[in-house]
Amino acid sequence: AIISVGTELLFGQITNTNSVFLSQQLNNLGVDVMYHYTVGDNPKRLAEMIRQAFTDCDLIVTTGGLGPTQDDLTKEIAAEVLHDELVLHEDLLEELEQYFKKLNRVMTENNKKQVYLPSRAVVFDNDAGTAPGFALEENGKTIICMPGPPREMTRMFERRVKPYLESKSES
Repeated sequence: AIISVGTELLFGQITNTNSVFLSQQLNNLGVDVMYHYTVGDNPKRLAEMIRQAFTDCDLIVTTGGLGPTQDDLTKEIAAEVLHDELVLHEDLLEELEQYFKKLNRVMTENNKKQVYLPSRAVVFDNDAGTAPGFALEENGKTIICMPGPPREMTRMFERRVKPYLESKSES
């Protein structure tokens, strides 16, 4: 299942090109995409959607909701549903601080939120933006969470997620 997260998608403010890209890429890897879901930035509905998708699917790929704002809650909900907790990844914090330093910008405190990830996560760095992605597994179920901006998501998929999925299919 592919879950696209963001109220802006539901309001028609942006076109969801991520689902098209992911469907093509996953099918090329031999992964059958059975569902596309779009859910707003609502923690209760997102948790329900993840639980519902896991009744039929072993793999969920999400886009969106990993940023620094208060309504970016995908990783919090994914961790909750898969019984994990968010922890600060010091190495990612250092990278984020360096990123802002390179841009000659001050990193605001809310950006730190992006480097709190599930403790059991396989982390995917984001070399096109600031929000890392991750994979989280529990009892044969996997959720892969990637950022929503298409440029960030496509690069992360091609460079990090695709090799991760290929390694899983070989084992």
